[in-house]
Amino acid sequence: MNIYLTYDYELYFGTTTGTVHDCLLSPTSQLLNIANSNNAKITLFVDAGFLYQLHAHISTYPQLKTEYDLIIQQLQQADNTGHAIQLHVHPHWEDSYYNGTQWIMQTNRYKLADFTTTEAQAIVIKYHAALQTCITTPITAFRAGGWCAQPFAHFSAALLQLNITTDSSVFVGGKNTISPYQYDYTLAPSTNSYNFDTDIIISTTQGTFTELPIAAYKYSPLFYWNLFVRGRLNPTQHKPIGNGKPIAQAGDKMKFLTKGMLFCACADGYYASKLPTLIKQHNNMQHFVIIGHPKAQTNYSLQATNALIKQYAHAHHFVAMR
Repeated sequence: MNIYLTYDYELYFGTTTGTVHDCLLSPTSQLLNIANSNNAKITLFVDAGFLYQLHAHISTYPQLKTEYDLIIQQLQQADNTGHAIQLHVHPHWEDSYYNGTQWIMQTNRYKLADFTTTEAQAIVIKYHAALQTCITTPITAFRAGGWCAQPFAHFSAALLQLNITTDSSVFVGGKNTISPYQYDYTLAPSTNSYNFDTDIIISTTQGTFTELPIAAYKYSPLFYWNLFVRGRLNPTQHKPIGNGKPIAQAGDKMKFLTKGMLFCACADGYYASKLPTLIKQHNNMQHFVIIGHPKAQTNYSLQATNALIKQYAHAHHFVAMR
């Protein structure tokens, strides 16, 4: 089985974005070291809108150049050593800005569907250019920010223009209609890969695009009780390395603790503890996609990822999506 460890390389989008060092550079360096030491490859879905805005603000705020250069160095090193650098689009960067001290997140227009078709396609093309100029390997895969890839036809022409024909935005059965999110994959094919044209949840044999969906799992209330208790009792192991805050969603914690949740196969924090179970469940598949975020890594998840690769490298292939 091909196992894809994919990480959305991005800041936090809440009231505090966190620093480039703690959310991107430091945890990604540790992930790359783990992968390299085990002869494994990972995929970084890079938030190219941040790269675009970071570069655009350098003329006004020269202090940002150091951060930009360090990010580019890290991405080039990963690219040159066989890891994948792919396109991740959070279009709310069109409205967000740096005020001289911090990034101010404006998430009213969080997904590509919040823009006109012309605007959405221009954003994809512009952000792609900001990322592709940093690396030599052609970008061939896309992941929508916040899994919000519907309607796919809204921006698919731009992806085709850029020769991007692989998508990995779907997680089977996933649904979220709480602002600013909007996606419904409950009718997506329950398979580890499929082709499609302009509707991301309708499989077509000769489809132009290939979907490599993120695996999903129903996490129980007990799992979330464990997650929250461990975070309180042992923050050294379970506190995220990233020092920002996510977009707040009211009522999430109580829902998790009472009902559990269907969510992605995830390499972040305590979620990484379930990856061996998920791999065993999908053992007969050809592809198995895991999602993570450098910013959400913990000491626990880094150790768990290292152990996971060591345990399963003999039977499976930890490959890059490139």
